[in-house]
Amino acid sequence: MVGFRFENIPVSTYAAITTTPAGLRTLLPLSRELPATLWVPDTLNADPLSQADEVHRYPGSLRDLVSELWPTQQGLIFALATGAVVRLIAPLLGNKATDPAVLVVNETGRQVISLCGGHQGGADALTRTVASLLGAEPIITGAAQAGDLPGVDVLGDPFGWRRGSGNWTGVSAAISRQQPVEILQDSGSRLWQRHLPPTHPFIFAAESITAASPSARLWISVGQRSLRFDEAFPQAQWHPRVLWVGVGCERGTPQAVIEAGIGQVFQANHLAIPAIAGIASLTSS
Repeated sequence: MVGFRFENIPVSTYAAITTTPAGLRTLLPLSRELPATLWVPDTLNADPLSQADEVHRYPGSLRDLVSELWPTQQGLIFALATGAVVRLIAPLLGNKATDPAVLVVNETGRQVISLCGGHQGGADALTRTVASLLGAEPIITGAAQAGDLPGVDVLGDPFGWRRGSGNWTGVSAAISRQQPVEILQDSGSRLWQRHLPPTHPFIFAAESITAASPSARLWISVGQRSLRFDEAFPQAQWHPRVLWVGVGCERGTPQAVIEAGIGQVFQANHLAIPAIAGIASLTSS
C-alpha cells in the first residue's frame, strides 16, 4: 500500500474498523471508552466525524489493513457484515491461543457478536464490555457460555495457573455436550466451584462413587502426568503454581547444575515444573 506502512499503526489494545458512516457513528464512542484505534477508509473523509482525533484513515485495501493489524492487536472490532468479516480473517486464522479476539457489531449498535477467540482470545469478555458501553445485546454462542459454565481452557487464568498438556478440545467438547467430566483437584483455589450452575456436568471426588461414569477428566494438580491424545477418553491438566523450591548449594554453583538438579527431583517425584511458584535459598553474610 502506497503511503501506509506497518510503522504507521499507532499502539493500542484494540482496533475498531468500519467502512460506512453508520458504522463510524456506532464505533466512535468505543474509541473513546476503550484503548481502541478507530479505522475508516479515505473515502469517508467527507464525513465530519471522520475528522475526529480518535479516527485514523487508511488508503487502499481493507484486507491489507486487517493483515497489518492482526498480529499487533489484542482484539479487532468490526462494524461490517458478518460474512465480510469471516472472509477477511479466514486466511489469517492460526491458533486460538495466539489469534486476537474478533467481534462484529451491527451498524445500528444493537447487537455485538463474539465471532472468534471467545475463551483464550478474550472475545466473550470483550463482547460483554462493548455491549455494555453501547447498550447492546451481547451474542455469545459458545456452548460453555450457553450453559453458564467456565471455559475449561481458561479456567485457571484468574488464579495464575499454568495450562498443561492434554486433549483440551476433547474435554471442552464433552462439557459442551453436558457429558460427565471428572475433576481431580489436589491443589489451587476451589473458588470456581462455588459459582457453578446446578446443572453443571462436573463430577468431583466426593461424588465419584455414586455418579455416572465420566466421559472426560480434568486434573488440577502439581503432579505431572503423561497424557496421550485420546479421543475416546480425553484428559487435560492445569498446574496451580503452589510449589516453592528450596535450593542449597555452594556459592558459585552454575545455574545449569541447579536447573538439572531441580529437574531430576521433579521427574523422580512426578511433579510439574509449571507448578513452581518460586525458588528460595538461604544467604550468608
